[in-house]
Amino acid sequence: MVDLRKKQIKDVKLCQVLNVISMDDLEIMGKCKKLEKLNLTQEDDFMVNLIKAQLGNDWREFLLKKLDQLLEKYRRNVDTAEGYRLGE
Repeated sequence: MVDLRKKQIKDVKLCQVLNVISMDDLEIMGKCKKLEKLNLTQEDDFMVNLIKAQLGNDWREFLLKKLDQLLEKYRRNVDTAEGYRLGE
């Protein structure tokens, strides 16, 4: 296992934006970076992005964006679903 205390953070701005402050945060970011270099499935890519978003101060923004995308994708079904109407 890499000693993250000795490893330089190359993407300082990303770490600042994501509020990476603990050794666990650094370990999570390192593993996410490794995974991002791989040819991930769409589902696995989403999971990596979700995990990274959890490190941020405003992780809800990412979740709301994804929920909006899903609602738009399935808008016809959502608009016609019994007992549920979009408030827009």
